[in-house]
Order: sequence, then structure tokens, then C-alpha cells
Amino acid sequence: MLELTYLPNMLESLHGMIPPHIGIKTTVNPVVARHPAGRNAGIVSEDTPWVAPGDGNGKRYSIVNSFGAHGGNTTLLLKDAPPSPVASLDNDNDNNNSNDGRHEVVCISTKSKASLRGNVAALLGYLDANPDTQLKDVAYTTSARRIHHHIRVAEAVPTTEQLREVLRAMTADDAALDNHAFHAAKQKQKVILTFLGQGCFYRGAATALSERAPDFADLVVQLDRIMVQLGFPSVRAAVVDPTNPNNSGGNTSPLVTQLALVVLQIALAQYWALIGIMPDAVVSHSLGEYAALCTAGVLSAADALFLVGRRAELTAAACGEPGSHAMLSVRGASQGLLAEVCPPDEFGYEVSCLNGRCRHRRQRAPGRPRYPARHPTRKSTRAEMRPARRALRIPFCPAEFRAQRL
Repeated sequence: MLELTYLPNMLESLHGMIPPHIGIKTTVNPVVARHPAGRNAGIVSEDTPWVAPGDGNGKRYSIVNSFGAHGGNTTLLLKDAPPSPVASLDNDNDNNNSNDGRHEVVCISTKSKASLRGNVAALLGYLDANPDTQLKDVAYTTSARRIHHHIRVAEAVPTTEQLREVLRAMTADDAALDNHAFHAAKQKQKVILTFLGQGCFYRGAATALSERAPDFADLVVQLDRIMVQLGFPSVRAAVVDPTNPNNSGGNTSPLVTQLALVVLQIALAQYWALIGIMPDAVVSHSLGEYAALCTAGVLSAADALFLVGRRAELTAAACGEPGSHAMLSVRGASQGLLAEVCPPDEFGYEVSCLNGRCRHRRQRAPGRPRYPARHPTRKSTRAEMRPARRALRIPFCPAEFRAQRL
């Protein structure tokens, strides 16, 4: 009952007109008509304009009542919604052809290749007939709130004109369309998240994403609050810095840099999960191992941030003055060749990690048989250890650092 009475009220708001009372066919009960007169109320008998107060800048309010046959009495107070943000986004004099570095994803999906060619041609025809169409409107219409079929074409483009060029290339050549088409597998595909080390971070790395994804920005704020509660400095400005997103972070302390990287990677993993993308496995390197452990559920966010923060503090204390030490990655050189070209005693460096290939062999305990005992009903299997990509850590720990480490 409430839903049915709510629909006419919505139509009144959209059209700005109050229709006459549908239940009064002749005259009004004089008792009912006498009471509204002194209460600034009345019964509408003809179409009446419904204008917002304050020269149209105010809010309009309305009440919807529902009286059920079983005795229920429900009242709903409605008011005008806030102004749509679409108008404010379009003030930049037609953003369709302005390349600001942002891309929108336009997706077309069908059940057959013939339908895909027809949909691509139809979208191209619509864009040619309506050149003022906003790219973000096309992306939202084709991607959000709709069922996508297994044959798809998805393109990330910065402008409407570039979208037209892509669609023209698809319609002109069937081979180009086949190259762009993607056949989604019926079975769920595996998702693996990779977490990188400290060298990939720069100040303001997540500025653009935080502006376009408020949920991601909220996750960064939540993680930043956890760090402040643990006694570490806030890193939100380092992760989301709209003033200078291209700053390499040379003036940022190692503590802030390392915490900011872990916060960024944990927030990204949580944001992927928020939109329904759950990893089947995680791989990591160096500082990214903490974010990977948190994403895998081994460590909580607070534990991971605490370990990274204390690790950075101990490293800074062992290194002395800020800027007195640096980290260098040498590609393709063995430890022996590196020592020959750059003697450690002369250049004053120490090797802390060597990434390379090595073979692992399983060690048998004394007295243990070489192969597993045969099961009475199963065949025994032999484990084979293949060469694996791993990091070989060279033990290096100064005495002053050993005394302080966790």
C-alpha cells in the first residue's frame, strides 16, 4: 500500500505539479473543509504548480500516509534530493575531447559474434548521431547494472572521439573485431595478487584512484587511523597527496615511505575484495610480504603495520643520520663479479639479498628409507624438486642492530 501511494508523490516531484484530489467528486464535507482553512492547508481541486520555496532554491517536503486494512499506520516524510553532481562535472566545456589522463571502460557483450558486430555498429551510429554524448555516461550505461555475456569487447579510452575510432576499426574489419573480442570462461579464473617492494613507491601514488573511488579513500583513512593509534606518524598525505603527486618522495623519511607503501597495498587488496575480486593466491617481494601476509589472513592489518613500523624505526636507528645510507639494486651481476668490480672495502657496501635461481634437495633423516613405504592399495610416488625462483638472503646484521631487533 505504501509503495502504491508513494509513486504519485514521486511523479508530482518530477513534474512540479500537484494533481487534484482523486477521491472528491462533488463537494467537500463542511467539517473537513473548515479545519484546514486555519491551519495553512487545503484540498487541491485542480492542477496546482509545486514550486520550491525561496525562488526555487529551497527544499520541498511531502508526507505519504498509508493506512492498512489490518490496522497499520505508516507515515513517510520526503524532501527534494540534493542537486545532481552531473552538472558540476560537465562545466569544463565538454570534457569529451579533453585528455586529462583518465580513462573510462566501455564494455559491449553478446551471446554471438553476429550480435557483437551489430551492437558495435549500433553504438557507433549512436555516437555519430549524438556527438555531445558524455564518455562517462556511455561507460556507465554499458558497464554497470547489466548482465554481461561471455563474448565481450572492453576498451579503456580517454575521450569519446577515441572510442569512435576504435569502434570504426572494429566495424571496418572483422579480424580486428575478433582480436578485440574476449571469450569469458564459464569457470572462474584464478586471481593472483602481486605485492612489490619499496622501490615501486612514489609520493601521491594513489591520488587519482582516491579521487575517483571514495571507498578506497575511506580504506586508506581507516588504515592511517590504525597507524596513528599504534604511535606512528600519519602517512595519508604520502599516499594521497593532491598537491604534488609526481614527487619522488626524496624528502620523506624511510618510516613514512615504508608504512605508506604497505598501507597502499593493503588498501588496494581490500578495495579489490570490496568490489568482489578475491585472490586465490598472493605473491610478494621484500616489503610487500607484509601486505601479502595481511591479505592472506596470516596477519591482521594492525600487526602488519606494527611490524613494518618497528622494522623501519630499528633500521633508521642502526643507520644513524637520515640520508647516510642508501639501497642499490644491481641487475644481472653475481656476488663474485660484484665484489671484483666494486670491492666492498673500497666502496663501503654490504650485500643484503641475492635474488637468483638455485636447486633445492630434500634432506633425508638418518635411517629413513629413500622412498615412502608402499601403501597396500596405492602406488608410491616420488617427489621431484624442480628449480625454483627464490631469494637467497646473505646473513648480515650489525651488532647494534641485533641488540634492538624484535
